[in-house]
Amino acid sequence: MAALLLPLASCDDEPEVGSTLYPESPENYDAKLYINETALPGNQTSLEVVQTPVSLIIPDNEISFYVRLTKPVTTDVTVNVTENPQLAAAYLSDAEALPEGSVQLANTSVTIKAGSTVSEQPITLKVTENEAVKNIASTGVAAISLASNSADIATGANNNTYYVVINKKVTNFKGQSTGELASLNLIPYTGFQATVDGYDASDIADGSTKTEFWYWNSGGYDVIFSFNEATPVKALGYYFASYAGYCPDVVEILTSDDGNTWTSQTGGKVTTSVVPSRKTDIVPFEFYSAITCQYVMLRVYSCFWTSYGSDYDWPAISEVNLYN
Repeated sequence: MAALLLPLASCDDEPEVGSTLYPESPENYDAKLYINETALPGNQTSLEVVQTPVSLIIPDNEISFYVRLTKPVTTDVTVNVTENPQLAAAYLSDAEALPEGSVQLANTSVTIKAGSTVSEQPITLKVTENEAVKNIASTGVAAISLASNSADIATGANNNTYYVVINKKVTNFKGQSTGELASLNLIPYTGFQATVDGYDASDIADGSTKTEFWYWNSGGYDVIFSFNEATPVKALGYYFASYAGYCPDVVEILTSDDGNTWTSQTGGKVTTSVVPSRKTDIVPFEFYSAITCQYVMLRVYSCFWTSYGSDYDWPAISEVNLYN
């Protein structure tokens, strides 16, 4: 029996947690500086800039965040921030890290008053047009980190940086305004031919909404307009056929010089914000810049019935107008 007890007795000699063999780091309860502004993924804001053929459009809104302390201290604490391209590079694997100067900081320091746990004023910044932002291919990231402070207080390891994610959209799609169509010139119907899958679709561009165009192809189709000569196009508008539910609600507009290589002028699919209720209601699409081309394609993806949960996925058009 004594031999059986020896292994058990040896267990009592194992060092305890916190001993030299298993050191335990003491918890540091000193005040720490940190940023905590948003829900998951945390300390991030995203905005979209739009690259049009004529300009870069940047939202004119300020971004701000406060600097905080885990607990108050007895003196005022001035905290400095700086752009941090190194952390920006590590934030998103598929984004470009933006260099210093990519965002415009209105202030680079704030003060947390004695006895308080949050800065009196926020750090405020804006994204402005500059070479770094203009050269973003798809997504860019700027990082603003806590840099130093007047009281030499430690900074929290995980919440010391605020990230600004800039997504660039390249498009010529300006919006949907029937008022703008009124200021443009209607391109004569005799200046182009309309086809769908090689079939004549002249009823879709004859100046009459009474001649409806139906193409029974669930899932959409392409209407191609072939100009007699290269023509500038600034806008397109269509009318629905039969019932409002058949009106196309998701479309894309593309142009081409040769009928083979196409460029999307809407930056991909667009869900219309105009919901027509009468056959005389036009659904407009305007461009920032007129595109001189030989071909225009109206790619129809679905109709409103589909959005309502119906199986009637048969978008139908009675007329299309082209403008310059």
